[in-house]
Amino acid sequence: FEMPPKIEKNSNREINFPNVYFLIPDSMPAVKNYKNIFLENYETEVIQEFENLGFQFNKNVKSHGLDSYTSIPYFFSMVYLFKKSGIFDAKLHVEINKIFSGFNPVVAEFRKRNYKYIRVDGAGFIGGCLGEEDICITGRKNFFIHQDFIFLERSYLIKIINKLSKNDKLKTILRFLKLDTNFVTIFDEDKTKSKNIKIPEGYTSEIGLKKNLQLIDAVIVNDSFEKILPSLEESPYFFHWWFSMPHQPIRFNENCELKYPFIGKLARSANELDYKIWSDSHFGHTKCAEKQLVNFAKKILKHDPSAIIIIHSDHGFDHNAMKGKAKERLKRNLWSNLTINNMTDLFSTYKIPHKCKKYMDPNNSPVNLFKGIFACFDKKKTQFLEHKIFVANEKHTLVEGLLKKNKKGDYKISDFNN
Repeated sequence: FEMPPKIEKNSNREINFPNVYFLIPDSMPAVKNYKNIFLENYETEVIQEFENLGFQFNKNVKSHGLDSYTSIPYFFSMVYLFKKSGIFDAKLHVEINKIFSGFNPVVAEFRKRNYKYIRVDGAGFIGGCLGEEDICITGRKNFFIHQDFIFLERSYLIKIINKLSKNDKLKTILRFLKLDTNFVTIFDEDKTKSKNIKIPEGYTSEIGLKKNLQLIDAVIVNDSFEKILPSLEESPYFFHWWFSMPHQPIRFNENCELKYPFIGKLARSANELDYKIWSDSHFGHTKCAEKQLVNFAKKILKHDPSAIIIIHSDHGFDHNAMKGKAKERLKRNLWSNLTINNMTDLFSTYKIPHKCKKYMDPNNSPVNLFKGIFACFDKKKTQFLEHKIFVANEKHTLVEGLLKKNKKGDYKISDFNN
């Protein structure tokens, strides 16, 4: 594919299509699987809440992989990347990282239709916006480059900065230098607009938070999602945010109160061996994620009533897949049918114009999601790909095969070469 150039600033663009908002809540499980994942009797009204807002809730939606790295790329590639089982080709790693950075067919198709690409940074395998975006929204911006962030995380300098940040007399200077670690700065590409969101209590450093993807936490605690929404003057645009909820680490309880790091009786770990403790913490985190997703949808609709909104997870979670230390964890080729379903069944809902529904994949395969959206824009039906689930090992060095059910209904991994 060819990537069209970015939209020139102040260019006159015809607005023929609605803005598109694509939210990926990392590890959000399928609602139907709650009863298989949690110990609690999990009652939820989230489906009804979305339907009341005009959303279609999609059932029986499956991922293409068992983790984010092997599932999210298919939203944006619109083709299958794995051609055969065996060694994970180094060239494929490069291609996947380009997809995560925004250099992908979906962004290209939006650009062809004069859309701006607006990415909210704060999650994933690519740290920081890399320039493919027309507008980048981030919670980690000061005069340090990305390598300097890594240096700071490994040095004592961040501890000094943290200490200085607590001194009211020095805060003004640190803020001028963009070194005040008590705020998350949100900015656009030309740096003409900047908003500060206070970092939630429980965290000590903006820089130290990098691995915990702090922007979503600040947005939740401060109820400030509307602050990261683009101005409608940027229309039409494709707004994309992949965020770490309800993905580990466990930070929130079911009332969305920040309880991180958990201590004492509230101690929590994603690989907790005790199923009762594990279930309780993930139950609360998922309940909070539900509330936030509904809240985000309402705020988008208030901001942009005609918007296309897609909320779609990348994979689910399961105790047997997560418990124990990495070296002791059950290998993926030994997972039970229940574990595989919990990991591959997805949360999927969208609000699209009624006229678009006939263009969407009836099987709701993620690889076909945007093929359907573009087909609607072009008023021309498209060919959809058959759904496939690929199994790669945790280190992403080996593509083990295709995951299919045999005649007995059990999942089996088979070699492929196509």
